[in-house]
Amino acid sequence: MRSCNFPSLGSYIQEAVEGSYTPYRVGSQDEHRFWKTICRSLTHKDIVKCFYLTPESYEQDVQTKIGETEKRLWYLDRDAYADSRSASMSSK
Repeated sequence: MRSCNFPSLGSYIQEAVEGSYTPYRVGSQDEHRFWKTICRSLTHKDIVKCFYLTPESYEQDVQTKIGETEKRLWYLDRDAYADSRSASMSSK
C-alpha cells in the first residue's frame, strides 16, 4: 500500500511501500538516498511526494517501467552521495 503525503520540510521521510519512517529528513541532502516521485494523492485532490528505496520498488508499486539509463543514473547519483557521506564522516 502506497504511503505518500505532502511532507513538511524537516519532517522524517516516510518510505512509500511499507509506510515506515526513516531517520532521514525531508529537504535534506539525504533525499538522494531515495527514488522520489511527485504524484496525485489517492483522492486526486492533492499533489504528494513519494519516497521509494529504489526505482524498482517504484516500478513494482505503480506497475510501470523506468528506462534503464534513468535507473543507472539514479544509482550513480545515490552511490556518489553515499561515498561523499562516508568520506566526510571519516574525516571527522
